[in-house]
Amino acid sequence: VFEAEDLLTGELVALKAIPAEEKLRRRARREMRAVSSLDHGAIVRMLSNAEDENYIFVSFELVRGNDLSVVLRERRLEESEILRAVAAVCDALEHAHARGVIHRDVKPGNILLREDGILKLTDFGIAQMDHPDATVDESLLGTLSYMAPEQVRGEMLTGSVDVWAAALVAYEALTRKNPYRSKNPVELAEKHRK
Repeated sequence: VFEAEDLLTGELVALKAIPAEEKLRRRARREMRAVSSLDHGAIVRMLSNAEDENYIFVSFELVRGNDLSVVLRERRLEESEILRAVAAVCDALEHAHARGVIHRDVKPGNILLREDGILKLTDFGIAQMDHPDATVDESLLGTLSYMAPEQVRGEMLTGSVDVWAAALVAYEALTRKNPYRSKNPVELAEKHRK
């Protein structure tokens, strides 16, 4: 992701340059379909896209700040700030779920905290949508340590997997530990069982 200038508007944007390899192309197109259906203050807006033979370019609103994983490492947020951040994530997820979009990878690294304190949910690259052909990968997708039990088992997913992940983000932010940190799906499934 690069900071770039939109030559038509003069606006500074975040520009994703995604190699045109087939699997990455499918994910980029899925992210564009998912994000274009969303319009919420706590979700990073997609602005435009273009393709050539080597790359797919997608421009998003530029968010100056850090992701929540960096913020939590650098300084401890007040409990009230953490709860406000998670509430904003949940509100954004409710908006997405109402439009048939399940994020599937809610984690601190996909939650951006602008310098002015506004939170933005980003990276819908592995989102699941209601459209029958929208989920193009059959493999286990997401970040292992934030996956709900049904996600690890490969079952049909609902928005509850995002709620699980948002709750884990809150737990981790408040306690500095993720009780489901795992190296592989078998280890995670065992932690879920216990």
